[in-house]
Amino acid sequence: MSPSLTGRDPAPDPREEEVRRRLTDARHVEPVPVDVAARLDRVLAQLAEGTDVPSSVTELERRRRRRAAGLLAAAAVVTVAGLGLAQVVPGSSGTDASTAADTSAGRDEPASASSAEDERAPSPQGSTDGGADADDGTSLTTDSLQAFAADRAPVRVRADHFATDALRARQVVDDAGERRSSGELAARDRRSGGAGSKAGGSQAGGRLFECTPADWGPGVAVPVRYDGEPHVLVFRAPAGDSQVADLLQCGTGVILRSTTLPAG
Repeated sequence: MSPSLTGRDPAPDPREEEVRRRLTDARHVEPVPVDVAARLDRVLAQLAEGTDVPSSVTELERRRRRRAAGLLAAAAVVTVAGLGLAQVVPGSSGTDASTAADTSAGRDEPASASSAEDERAPSPQGSTDGGADADDGTSLTTDSLQAFAADRAPVRVRADHFATDALRARQVVDDAGERRSSGELAARDRRSGGAGSKAGGSQAGGRLFECTPADWGPGVAVPVRYDGEPHVLVFRAPAGDSQVADLLQCGTGVILRSTTLPAG
């Protein structure tokens, strides 16, 4: 049977007793601070008289609206200024670009004219014989090679002993006292009226040596037989304690092989 029907109070709940105890401990028994009491009395008096009490929340809202309006006005000014610059800048930049192009064209005209004059000018290689005599680095002609071969048989150069045979070719020319630059050999042919040159080649050492004309480049050229075929071995100018020897193909002047020798 329920306790309420018997007239007796129910047993207290331990949790409720704990809540009551905590509320009792937290009860404020000290007097209200003076400043808080004065503020409460002032507000109550104003409310009793019907005075409108200003709300701080309303003031903050007004400030926010004024700030937003200022920001919108500033954004409008920036937008207008940007549109104005966009309309002004393209015209000025186009003028600057055209001015720069005109200036560049004016500067390029003298250079173009001088380049055209240089192209129309005759090549130094087409100068008179006196100019060729003064140049020691002109290309060796076929007539010069044949004139040299008429005096001495071409040197044999083997593929497996290229560097050794190149040294021997240079030594043979040194010993004979016939080592000359290409310009000197060409000048000798002109002075001798092309003696020793023939359309079909020259007989050197009992064998025919034929070499189609080509540009051998500067240096000392020696006619050689490389693997039984006529070629030209050109000794370039020494650089320090070394010297490059190039094997050139007749007719094309293509460098087939090269080796670096000690400067002699």
